Amino acid sequence: MSFIDDAKRKIWVYCISKTYDVFDTFQKWKVLVENYTGTKVKCLKSDNGGEYYSKDFDNYFSFNRIRSIKVIPITP
Repeated sequence: MSFIDDAKRKIWVYCISKTYDVFDTFQKWKVLVENYTGTKVKCLKSDNGGEYYSKDFDNYFSFNRIRSIKVIPITP
């Protein structure tokens, strides 16, 4: 999986073996980025793949005030 900072065009790539690892990987990435940049993650844009659709993600986004944007797959 990959995360791309739209503002700075920085890319983080993680190798995961199962889709259920996405939530844990996202949490670890969020902590890393917030400590590194000193700013909060405010929005996550995903391609409607389904790995970001879960009660865990909904609760986590709500608790951390992260907006989730779903875009049409294979679009810039």
